[in-house]
Amino acid sequence: MRFPSAKSRLVARQRSVNARGMGRIQSVAGSHRGTMSNWHANRTTQDSEAFEREIISRRAESLVDNDPNAASVIDSMAVNIVGPGLRPQAKVDRKALGLTEDQAIELEQSMELAHTIWDMEAHSRGMATFGDLQFLSIHSVLTKGEFVYLPRMLDQKMYPERTFSYALQDIHPSRLSTPSDFFKREDIVDGIHINGDGMPIGYWISNPTQFSFGERLPSSEYSYIPAKNGHRPGLLHGFRLTREEQYRGRSVLSPAMKSFRLLDDSYEYSLIAQIMAAAIPVFIASQNPYDAAMAGASEGYSAPRPEDADGQPNPYYHKTVAPGSIMYGSPNEKPFLLESNNPGNNFEAFARLILRSMAAATGMPYEVLSKDFSQTNYSSARAALLEAWRVYLIYRNWAGAHFCRINWAMVQEEAFLRGLWTVPAGAPDFYDARNAYLGVRWIGPARGYIDPVKEIVASIKGLENNILTHADVVAEQGRDGQEVAEIRAAERARDLRLGLAEEEAA
Repeated sequence: MRFPSAKSRLVARQRSVNARGMGRIQSVAGSHRGTMSNWHANRTTQDSEAFEREIISRRAESLVDNDPNAASVIDSMAVNIVGPGLRPQAKVDRKALGLTEDQAIELEQSMELAHTIWDMEAHSRGMATFGDLQFLSIHSVLTKGEFVYLPRMLDQKMYPERTFSYALQDIHPSRLSTPSDFFKREDIVDGIHINGDGMPIGYWISNPTQFSFGERLPSSEYSYIPAKNGHRPGLLHGFRLTREEQYRGRSVLSPAMKSFRLLDDSYEYSLIAQIMAAAIPVFIASQNPYDAAMAGASEGYSAPRPEDADGQPNPYYHKTVAPGSIMYGSPNEKPFLLESNNPGNNFEAFARLILRSMAAATGMPYEVLSKDFSQTNYSSARAALLEAWRVYLIYRNWAGAHFCRINWAMVQEEAFLRGLWTVPAGAPDFYDARNAYLGVRWIGPARGYIDPVKEIVASIKGLENNILTHADVVAEQGRDGQEVAEIRAAERARDLRLGLAEEEAA
């Protein structure tokens, strides 16, 4: 009696499984066949992830400093997200505080005025306004993946001209790191001290000298900053959360970093090839080039010797020449004129394809990254800018919540304590209803118009059909709805007084 082989039993079992509908189609994504055979995706440890993040940050800074495409996408995003700075529009909870409409408006105006005063004093080094610091923070998040600021209370005896003590000290994110003698501590992740719940409770900020910057320093060369001082933040550290269990941010350029670098090298090599081709010298063949050159020495020129002092061929002979030079060749040498075929006919299309992939990796349309609208019409340009605008709004809302709003709360608390605004009669104390007092809306730069006539007509239709409010339309243009309404009312009153307008019929 013959027994079935192991292979035949396996085949029979597989057929039985498939017949019952219990089989599963094998996924190519999980296989190691063909072109997938060498794709091994490894996970990193916390230490190696910190090292990798640090390298990415340095490379991203280098790209933004040296690569025009990287600089373009970062600057374009920062300009459109915050521009000269998001403007606060105070929104106190009038119902929760029991205020009348007039009381609420007066209180909001006082709070906005206090913030305007602090805006000019926001920087601890006195070199930037709060708008400048907003631009710096979003630029840092896009480039290095995160921002770091140290809130400080400056001594007003040293700075009597200041109204506020509160100010922000900007810190390079690379200074946030783990001391060299704490590498094995499991409660410190990439410079951040965490508790048992994974919540940051402190930060280690290095204090490098001009000779030690970038080196691994011991904890004695660090400052430990608590995450909280009561209800006030001890350090402002912000990044966009894109991965689970994340404590540090990564550059928006990270997915396309290799493409940015290689495309920049392609531009450089093509430019060098063009320069070399344009600098063609005149080549004169001679039976005795050395004597020919010496014959002209009295006229003020000479040529390098074809042999060195030992009689050996000179390796530097005619290796470097200036444009338009006259070179004499050795006997039996034949000149070959340089002709550059680089870049080729498909280089522009290839560069555009690479730029599109780079733009997709950063979340920006190709037209915004490259500033190239030559291939677009009105509809495609509007679609591209609307897509970019969605990205800007996401970052703008993030910046408002994780940077601007925190500083608004700190400023308004000091403004209240200094008497720059007071609690209206009958309203609860500031510390009893902080959240009700600290409501705020942040207004960014105007979106602008692609076709003003079409878009203004669309806004008017939206207002007429109660789809939009005047505040929405005004905010899209970077203006404060309350401020615009007051200006319109003042202009209307002036026109009536001067006879330039008539009273509207009741």
